[in-house]
Amino acid sequence: AEVLQLLRMDDCNAHGVLARRADALDGSEADPTARGVRGALLLASGSLVNHECLPTLARFDDCDAGSRSSATACSTPCVSFRTLHAVPRGGELSLSYVPLLWDGEERRARCRALFGFDCRCARCRAELREEAEAQGKEAPAAGLGEEEADWRYVDVFLLKYVCARPGCGGTLAPEAPGGSAAECNVCGAKRTEKEFLEELQALQE
Repeated sequence: AEVLQLLRMDDCNAHGVLARRADALDGSEADPTARGVRGALLLASGSLVNHECLPTLARFDDCDAGSRSSATACSTPCVSFRTLHAVPRGGELSLSYVPLLWDGEERRARCRALFGFDCRCARCRAELREEAEAQGKEAPAAGLGEEEADWRYVDVFLLKYVCARPGCGGTLAPEAPGGSAAECNVCGAKRTEKEFLEELQALQE
């Protein structure tokens, strides 16, 4: 029983490590978005980071030294965490344990099945209230200090921080603090702040 409990704890706290990007291999023409999970890491600090469907962090796997050309690429195998945007002093650092573009029920089902909790982040609470209202039911009561996400913010967040490369769905985070270019943590695609603003303006027209 103790062994099973330890294995369960390991399963809930470990981070899946993505395989090396295909476009980092000499002469490869494979799809760089097709990165399977090749193993797991149990990180002393990383395992303390909670889940949220509008996270403040993105995780970058660089377990093949020199496989990325990013200015922040590690010279030795490592896993790094980057903030997506400025986080207020005392604000919580969070990761999404599931793809950001999954719908609410799919995200919550994965969290229940793999990690044993029901997500009640601001995005999920807004989705649950909307679903309840559509079904003519009473929305779940909010706990003390719980807030719901604004849908306009959610839309802009997903546009800015989810990679638009077909079939990818990775998370875009600044290459360097305060930098104007963001890099995808799955396929390595890059986008500047100017390009994002142009996309946002085009959608608003």
